[in-house]
Amino acid sequence: MNLKLDYRHILTARSDRVKCVDLHPTEPWMLVSLYNGKIHVWNHQNQQLIKTFEVCYSPVRSGKFIARKNWIITGSDDYRIRVFNYNTLERQHVVDAHKDYVRCLAVHPTLPIVLSGSDDKKIKMWNWDNSWTCQKVFDGHSHYVMQIVFNPKDNNTFASASLDKTIKIWQLASSIPNFTLKGHVNYITCLDYTHAGQKPYLISGADDCLVKIWDYQNRSCVQSLYGHTENVTAVVFHPELPIIITGSEDGTVKIWNASTYSLEKTLNYGLGRAFTICCLKGSNMVGIGFDDGCVMIRLGKEDPTFSMDEGGKILWIKNSEIEMVNLKQFANENIKDGERLNLSSKGDAKSSEVFANTLAHNSDGRYVAVCGGGEYIIYTAMALRNKAYGSALEFVWGIEPEAFAIRESTTTVKVFQKLTKEKKSLKVGADGIYGGTLLGVRFKYQLTFYCWDSLDLVIRTDNQPTGVFWGGNGEMVAITTKENFYILHCDVSALAEALQNTAVFLKKNNFDITRRKQLTLYPVDSGLFVARWIPKNKHVDRSVNVALSEQQLDFVHISDMKEFAKQLHYCLCCLNTKVKPKNWGILRILKEEHCQKDAELKEASDNLIVANKKNNSLAEALSEYELKLKEMKEKEKEEHYQKDAVLKEASDNLIVANKKNNSLTEAQSEYELKLKEMKERNLALDDNASLLKAGKDELNERLKESENNLVTARSDIQNLESQLASLQNDLDSSQTASGILEEMLHGKNLESKSQRDEIEQLKNEVRILKEEKNIIEFELTKTRKVVAEKEEDILRKMQLEKEVKSLYESNNELEAESLTKTESLLGDIKHLNDTEKILKEEKNVMELDKTRKLLIKKEHEKKLLEKEVRSLNEGNYDLEADSLNSNKIIKERDYRLAEIKARTVP
Repeated sequence: MNLKLDYRHILTARSDRVKCVDLHPTEPWMLVSLYNGKIHVWNHQNQQLIKTFEVCYSPVRSGKFIARKNWIITGSDDYRIRVFNYNTLERQHVVDAHKDYVRCLAVHPTLPIVLSGSDDKKIKMWNWDNSWTCQKVFDGHSHYVMQIVFNPKDNNTFASASLDKTIKIWQLASSIPNFTLKGHVNYITCLDYTHAGQKPYLISGADDCLVKIWDYQNRSCVQSLYGHTENVTAVVFHPELPIIITGSEDGTVKIWNASTYSLEKTLNYGLGRAFTICCLKGSNMVGIGFDDGCVMIRLGKEDPTFSMDEGGKILWIKNSEIEMVNLKQFANENIKDGERLNLSSKGDAKSSEVFANTLAHNSDGRYVAVCGGGEYIIYTAMALRNKAYGSALEFVWGIEPEAFAIRESTTTVKVFQKLTKEKKSLKVGADGIYGGTLLGVRFKYQLTFYCWDSLDLVIRTDNQPTGVFWGGNGEMVAITTKENFYILHCDVSALAEALQNTAVFLKKNNFDITRRKQLTLYPVDSGLFVARWIPKNKHVDRSVNVALSEQQLDFVHISDMKEFAKQLHYCLCCLNTKVKPKNWGILRILKEEHCQKDAELKEASDNLIVANKKNNSLAEALSEYELKLKEMKEKEKEEHYQKDAVLKEASDNLIVANKKNNSLTEAQSEYELKLKEMKERNLALDDNASLLKAGKDELNERLKESENNLVTARSDIQNLESQLASLQNDLDSSQTASGILEEMLHGKNLESKSQRDEIEQLKNEVRILKEEKNIIEFELTKTRKVVAEKEEDILRKMQLEKEVKSLYESNNELEAESLTKTESLLGDIKHLNDTEKILKEEKNVMELDKTRKLLIKKEHEKKLLEKEVRSLNEGNYDLEADSLNSNKIIKERDYRLAEIKARTVP
């Protein structure tokens, strides 16, 4: 059912692409983050740009107010978070936050904490009281983090949306998600929580063109909203109204009923794709960001709906909360007109089950009815207990305490008696209903009053009303329109008697109740107004029977009651047959004057006959004109069919152009993805190259050390070999000497002790020389092994150098390949842009040709119509001159009659 919300446009500001908007909680400011790296702050009351500054050269994807610190915090594509003082515009802090684009920011409502989400797939928590240190990293998504939202019912939990097609619910105390919601088949780009007092729901939007509502306690999808034709980029639960607001790349902003999930309104401001929506708690303002600027609107009314009974008890309802106050507390105070009253509500507020469009007490103040959203509920006025409910578009109370009527549809009005018992149904066209002494029904440009008991038609007027207001005693009624208001007096007793007699008369004479003549209302300008009701029937005895069927209403402005009584004396007619005005029938008209009057009337009638003949000729001219107009319309239809064919052809061309444009955007997105992948690969290659360079330097140092050690080892080997050769020579000489001595000993039997000792000494020297030889050989083998190991290290290092060179060559080849691919992609994009411009130019040329043809045709039609209007005006001038002459004659006759009446007054 329709919530009947007012949609008021507050601000439109054209700018570069808007990536984020935010509303200040106390000031009338709207923060706008732009793709060109700037921040704009608009005052939506006076529609002026009050602050603007440049943040960086990269797009600013998120910007938020931190009102308790007088800060603006931003996140941008240069991987940084910046903090500015919005009073002085000085930069307070700069934080190197992430390794990729900063997509979103979320400010904790009470703690000094900011959460940031990035394309590096991480969420980080920053504490500004602790010098903006990163206190925690929440790692769990496998793709870009698009939005983060704190839960307004539990500030220690938050939700995140990601391009990995999941929603994750987190707690500030843990870096691991509590649970994950899955259901979208494409990238999830946005989400939001319901607010306090509402259901535990979460809303999300994705690139599958769907909006999903989740119950995060049961971890299930409650509803899917269908309506957008492109990617959904922004979703919001309104904090004050029972509505959901969604934005999409199709350029529309849709407003949905949060209870029935039906579409209430579609807004399109022609500013391109919608990217961001922001609402503020405690306000009905909504900020929306588009490709070409931003818009601010106000939904509904910020004033509460209220009702007061005759005892001074006031009930008002705002945001589904019903509160009560009694004005008797001010009974003993001297209060001036226009003075504001400080009202304190009585007791705790009760929550209404429907969104209230109207709130009304019944006639005795015992009950109060709330109607809105296609439903009504009747409460007791004191305890607010539920007494009755049902479906209704509108609800009004009757003059009886428990009687009421509802407008069930545009063709059905139902009347109830004693709250729940249905009495009768009225099958008429009904755009609105009004309660009071009579039941008023508005349909198009008519207002009709019916009797509550019998539902008989009482009176009808052609004025389109905006309101009907009955006085406390039920006898005076005011009818308001857009430009005027009217006051009527209703004699309740005479009305009841006339209704009874009219019913008898209709039954006897078969008079159709729908043929009753309509009421003509005259606007009130100033002063005191009195209405007089005059039946057109001259017979007094029949005036009661036709009092309702043939009435006309006139308004007379009076300043003196005596003068008014004199003027009204001879035209007064009473509805009651037993009461007749004084001097009824005293008027006598002289015969001569009566004959003169008849002659004048005959002359006036002749003039009227002539005027009627001219009027008939004008009617014939009008009929001819209508025939010509019909022929022109047929021609227009044929031309319209031709235009439709041309437009269809143009639309086909536009469809082809749109397909090309879509292919261009797809190619551009693929190019961006490939470029990003190549950037990542280049970063990885740069890291590998730096590591290889460091390893190469270390290997070169170790190689130099090993070469120096090898040189020293070779010199040591040479020394050892020379020592070994000298020892070998000494050993050989000692062995030869010992052999000669042994031969001499064997040849000669030397028994002298001195000779034996010399021989033993020589043997010992030979033994010592052999041991030294063995030691030197062992050291030589050892040094040879060391030399072999060092030679192997040198060979290994040479192989590593070859691998590094090959990696450098492959990196250079990859860079060259990426450069060639980027150049080719840029060329394709340029070509597609050129084709798009050509198609746009062709489209503009076609539209200009169409508009020129239409203008030429309209000018021709205008000239023809002007000629016909001139001819008709000439005939009208003649007719007006004749009517003026006849009016002069009638006025002179009336003047003479007045003189005769004055002479006949006793």
